[in-house]
Amino acid sequence: MTDENPAIDTTAEDTELGQAKVRMGLAVVLAGGIWAGIATGSFSGGHDVVLAWLSGAILVASAILLAVIWHGPGIRHWRRAAAMAHDYGALTVCLIFGGVVLLPLYSVLLWVTVGYGLRYCQRYHLIAAGLALTSLAATIAFTPYWQQHGYMAATFVITTIIVPAYADRLMVS
Repeated sequence: MTDENPAIDTTAEDTELGQAKVRMGLAVVLAGGIWAGIATGSFSGGHDVVLAWLSGAILVASAILLAVIWHGPGIRHWRRAAAMAHDYGALTVCLIFGGVVLLPLYSVLLWVTVGYGLRYCQRYHLIAAGLALTSLAATIAFTPYWQQHGYMAATFVITTIIVPAYADRLMVS
């Protein structure tokens, strides 16, 4: 808490700002990877245009979140909800349209899920785990590759259940 305003928790504020900076960095790396994939013809199914627009949208949304957090410190649950929607929405669309090329983003999905719990609280962690499972369900439902590789999809779903559950258990003990 600050001396000037006890309602502002600077540790939570710094944590949220730190997350926004990491999100921006990841957005830049992701956009670069998408554009490299487009340039090399790595994406199938004619998804190049969708992914190009998506990379721009992710960069813009990440920059807006960073600016809003930077200029309006303090705990804002609506802003955290918007960040979660952005994170899981972007990852889901990337997993659906990016195919095998963007499959490594699953590791980011899991990392983000555990991170919400570590940064904020158990409630955010449970919400994040639910959003991660929803993201995977949508990815499986809309992606033939994931449907054709059921064991892989099942492994990711199980991992998305047990890793956050274990992290949650560690956080409360």
